Amino acid sequence: GESRTVEKSLDVVSAEDAVYQDMTCMLFSGTLVVAGSARGVVVSTGGNTAIGKIRAAMSDPADESTPLKAKLDEFGNLLAKVIAGICVLVWIVNIRHFTDPELGGWVSGAIHYFKIAVA
Repeated sequence: GESRTVEKSLDVVSAEDAVYQDMTCMLFSGTLVVAGSARGVVVSTGGNTAIGKIRAAMSDPADESTPLKAKLDEFGNLLAKVIAGICVLVWIVNIRHFTDPELGGWVSGAIHYFKIAVA
């Protein structure tokens, strides 16, 4: 997918971090030959090709953590802790009412006030 003609050569590209555009000794699927001739050896097929790797990168959505998402996650965690604290506080404040005869005993009273705290 070059916008201009690129001359290919037999020189080996030894850089391990070379990008596809730097690999002047390789022809890729879809390469259009405008002059000359060559013989080639297939070195990759399917998902191991340059196009296959691009396809895989596009199909795997990266979990991009934006500043807004990070702030919302932080706020959500803080809000959950505050709500849990309020629930515990409501439950502790009403602990003396657990034995109320209308609630049917200590365990039933604890469950009743736990429901109120959560609500």
